[in-house]
Amino acid sequence: MVVHNVPTVVYTPNAHNLCGAFSYTPLYEGAPLSGDDPVHSYTDSSRTFNFYSTNYDLVGQTKDYGILAQWATYPTAVFPNASSSLSEGPLTFYPPCLNP
Repeated sequence: MVVHNVPTVVYTPNAHNLCGAFSYTPLYEGAPLSGDDPVHSYTDSSRTFNFYSTNYDLVGQTKDYGILAQWATYPTAVFPNASSSLSEGPLTFYPPCLNP
């Protein structure tokens, strides 16, 4: 389980009229989570990534995961000049414990 902090969005120019809540888009390998993949899930209310797999082919591999934060009422797909914040990091899959 990986928990992320609430992101800080730095905007340019300093004067702006954007306000409101953030929306979060969890990413795995650069793509939004599908919700159908058993390897990962994201819980918005706790800002938590959950990773679980019985696929031993993943052991030793490193994958990228991240979170894209943007203004909920000003998504960058509609407002390309609106600010957003992307935070990414590596996730390495290790062999499971024999005795948890």
